[in-house]
Amino acid sequence: MSNSSDASETSKISLSYEDPIPLYPTLEDMYRKAYASLQEYGHQDSDEIRIYLLRVIYNQEGKMIIARDGEEIVGFAAVECNGNVGEIWEIVIHPDYQGQGMGQQLFDYACEVLRSKGCSTLSLAVGENNQRARRFYEKQGFHFAGTSSIWIDMEKDVSGRADKSQSSKDAYEE
Repeated sequence: MSNSSDASETSKISLSYEDPIPLYPTLEDMYRKAYASLQEYGHQDSDEIRIYLLRVIYNQEGKMIIARDGEEIVGFAAVECNGNVGEIWEIVIHPDYQGQGMGQQLFDYACEVLRSKGCSTLSLAVGENNQRARRFYEKQGFHFAGTSSIWIDMEKDVSGRADKSQSSKDAYEE
């Protein structure tokens, strides 16, 4: 597939913030496919996937960001606002659509949703060996905020103020 057709395919993608329950079987299947090559980070058992996704949906006020190519669901993102901290729980893209800019579209929309809810800091956890995702988030301005188990915590200030958390972290490490 050429780059020009990649761009035109991505431009057909529509994003919405909606109730994902009617879409659940499709979302579970997409989650499984997206994590097939990252098994250490995603649930593999159907019951575990169901419990995890239903918990994520519940935490998201019953809504998720859904990406469609026409009528076909090709990705989703889950976000949660806790006070002034917006958490990005998942950005999942169907493998056939990865590498075409959809991650950026879902990420940008997720940030808009969180800012509209009053979040001034964004946070997420990324697998320590998921270099592709780590580079993506670093390019978006996220920085290291800690570790827990196999996860690297990252955050970004979106309040419009100068980001003092990185400089204070640097001072602490010296």
